[in-house]
Amino acid sequence: MDLSAETVDAMAAGYETRKLERLTELRGVDVPVATAFLQFLEPERYSVMSDREWSALRTYGELSQSYPTAPGPAAYDRYLETCRTVADWCGWDLQTLYRAL
Repeated sequence: MDLSAETVDAMAAGYETRKLERLTELRGVDVPVATAFLQFLEPERYSVMSDREWSALRTYGELSQSYPTAPGPAAYDRYLETCRTVADWCGWDLQTLYRAL
């Protein structure tokens, strides 16, 4: 996969929130697409977030709020922490949990 210089620069940001912010600054990249980039590049640390995965976690009582109308870094932090907790509880990695959701 050939990544643009902008994408590489966005991934070089130091913190999770900053990575997400930098990626969503790219034209056409919203939070679900940005989280897909994060998962593709570091599947052991990140998981894709969309309304589908969020809704599955909410259905089973792991998230109390509905999927945000305009998801941002704070929502992703909450989602990712929940995913890490559930994955640990199941003995799975984040990629396996994502596929299950």
